[in-house]
Amino acid sequence: MPTRTFLEEQIAAAEAAITAMAETSKLSILKLVSILGLLTQSLGFNH
Repeated sequence: MPTRTFLEEQIAAAEAAITAMAETSKLSILKLVSILGLLTQSLGFNH
């Protein structure tokens, strides 16, 4: 079982928060999309 990096822990925490928020409010989906966009940019996935 590989040890998870700090970044992987942060992503897992973000996914858990996103899931919880999406379940409580469908309106937060737009906000989550923008948060994911910022996360993706900060991780350098956008070229």
